[in-house]
Amino acid sequence: MLSDKSKISGMQLMLMSACFLQAALTVIPLAVFASGRDVWLLLTISLALFLPFVLVYVKLGEMFPQSNLIQINEKVFGGLLGKGISALYLMYFLLDYMYNLAMPSGYMRTHFMIMTPEAIFALSFMLLVLWAAKNGAATIARLSIFSFSIGYLLVVIILLLLIEKFRPNHFFPMLDIPFRKIVSTVVIIIGKFLSEIFIFLMLLPRVEEKNCVKKALFVGVSLGCLFNIILGVISVGVLGNFILVQSAPFNVAVRQIELMNINSRIEILVVLLLFFSTFLKNSILFYALVVGAGSLFRLRSQKALLITLTLLPLSLVGLTVSSNPMQYQSGRNSLVFLGLFFHMLLPLATLITAAVRRSAEKQGGDGA
Repeated sequence: MLSDKSKISGMQLMLMSACFLQAALTVIPLAVFASGRDVWLLLTISLALFLPFVLVYVKLGEMFPQSNLIQINEKVFGGLLGKGISALYLMYFLLDYMYNLAMPSGYMRTHFMIMTPEAIFALSFMLLVLWAAKNGAATIARLSIFSFSIGYLLVVIILLLLIEKFRPNHFFPMLDIPFRKIVSTVVIIIGKFLSEIFIFLMLLPRVEEKNCVKKALFVGVSLGCLFNIILGVISVGVLGNFILVQSAPFNVAVRQIELMNINSRIEILVVLLLFFSTFLKNSILFYALVVGAGSLFRLRSQKALLITLTLLPLSLVGLTVSSNPMQYQSGRNSLVFLGLFFHMLLPLATLITAAVRRSAEKQGGDGA
């Protein structure tokens, strides 16, 4: 909130960004659809290509250390144009939040509790998210420590339990797919997954140690992507070519665990992974949405926004895609390219415009 004066440390920023990217459990099938067994390798390639772009977000944060993205737009583009761009960002924040609400809700209903309406899962997530956002960035940052630890602990346990099911031949031959599929997979991973980290432009003013921002984001993005690389390795190592016919490959891989007589209940590990990672991601998205709306309309208090922005997505979530095939199709097409536009093109244009304006102002001052 604008009234939120809490601060977060560089370490907390790193863990928050890692947790934010850990929530890609429902996005991995998009990449699998395009790349098959090479999903883990193309995740690695995408990370290497994207990391330099993180400098765009870092530089914007350095140029405007006390301003969030909405405030930066107004300073860089002026009142009218800046507000127009910010309004587009807020609409995208809302769309992205609804998508990230609908995806895990649909995932839970389809794979675990098929008789439970998706709206029940969505409402449960939203009430928790409302509580976290209401308590501010520092609360979300503290929760990220727990979520990060639980996420990596669970995935290590799953890896150890499945290690005997691994078949090295499942990984070969590598990159035995058309080049266009490699390109499309990298675009999906960067557009819908890695570049979502741009949302932290809404939280950078809360970071107390400004000199740690670059390192924190680089390490956080790397750890978050590494988490998903491990999920990809597990899925491919256990399933091999069968990964291509699964709508939830990691979930199917976990089902192969044989632990005494409770293998039918071992999927609780996937539920826990999904719950903690999605909760943190949606908390950050909702916080950014409320802060952005407060900044755009210059509100002193966001109490009314909290209720409005909680009920609005719930009423609209039923209008979002509800079946998994439609969700993956939507994510693979429109949301990927919307992501590239809002996550990368607009921030880059903002940085270039800000640099040009500063250079012109400096030359004008020297001339005077």
